[in-house]
Amino acid sequence: MRSRFFSECGLILLACALNLPAMAQSLPEENTESPLTLNAYGTLGLASTDQAQAGYRPTVSSRNILHDTWSGRLDDRIGVQARYTLSPSLAVVAHVLARRNGGDEVGAEWLWGMLQWTPAPEWAVQAGRFQNTLFLTSDNQAVGYAQPWVRPPVELYNLGGETSNIDGVMLRYHRPLSDWQLGVTAHAGRVTLARPLYRYQNHPNAALALSISNNSWLFRVSTLVAKTDYHAPAAQTVADLITAQNPQAGADYQTGELGWLHYSNAGFRYEQHPWLVQGEFARTNLRRKTLPDQRAWYLTTGYSVGDWMPYISFASLRGISNLDENRVTGNALKAAQALLLGKRNEQQTLSLGVRWDLRPGMALKAQWDQVRVNAGEPGLLQTPLPAGQERVRVLSVVLDWSY
Repeated sequence: MRSRFFSECGLILLACALNLPAMAQSLPEENTESPLTLNAYGTLGLASTDQAQAGYRPTVSSRNILHDTWSGRLDDRIGVQARYTLSPSLAVVAHVLARRNGGDEVGAEWLWGMLQWTPAPEWAVQAGRFQNTLFLTSDNQAVGYAQPWVRPPVELYNLGGETSNIDGVMLRYHRPLSDWQLGVTAHAGRVTLARPLYRYQNHPNAALALSISNNSWLFRVSTLVAKTDYHAPAAQTVADLITAQNPQAGADYQTGELGWLHYSNAGFRYEQHPWLVQGEFARTNLRRKTLPDQRAWYLTTGYSVGDWMPYISFASLRGISNLDENRVTGNALKAAQALLLGKRNEQQTLSLGVRWDLRPGMALKAQWDQVRVNAGEPGLLQTPLPAGQERVRVLSVVLDWSY
């Protein structure tokens, strides 16, 4: 019922959004500018796989899973951002997004809610809830219209987990360097997420991102450190079983306070009509079997012809940690192997797609993905594929809009 209500709301808001330009043109001109600015965006989509059992999902912990029935569960979303200017240097920004989350629940969440202070043109300070700095597309990660694909490559964007915001303080600085623009972003704060099967917290969570760009190129690097607290009752049961037989081995499986997580990312984008080339590389480092270390990359190339842009993308996710276990026997070994099987997330995806810009602020996209996993391993799928199969195919069609 909630899913149906969400879809109906999406259609109503989409219809309203289609009329926003006409409404704006019909308003009388005013000499004073309103302190309130509203922006809305959304996605309506359908997607399906060719597998009835091995469900496709955007993150390894997600319970929002796509099978062989056409559904908009992965992509349907509606977002609204409001900015109220209190003074020339002070503003309040709020950003609400309604969608089906990784817990397979439909609802609205506060992505941003912050006070923004701009003491000088090159400086900005944000306090409250704001977007993380993990990825090349972090600033508009939820806005499908701003992305070339139907959805960002899951192999790399899965490394950020299910939440994309931080409660804390962020500092931004930018300045021109000849024909280039230098950008520096730093933040410190807390990340908290609770799901039916687990909960985690990063506190403190601190990151630094550097970028340099001009009219065609963007280069960006970022690094993050976070003290990680992770609780998963099912995983802790396995850890207790292993610890009872081999305390040293059990220490590698403990949940709770896991220590410091390190994340690093490097990306670039070249955009000069008619070409678009974009790529990123990222890796994590925690050295725990409960959250194994991984590295991922993708490369996307698009070529515009009028209002159409065909594109091709390839993405890869590889494990770094040793996921073998030979220090225990019996039931402890079986439990460890079952847990570690779910951590074998290596996979590659070849994507072919086309974007059609119907009108300013609206784009229709179609994308075909071929996902390849290692035999007998799940990759990011819900379960391993049937014996003898290593590929699952996903077909998606979405309508993105932003006004």
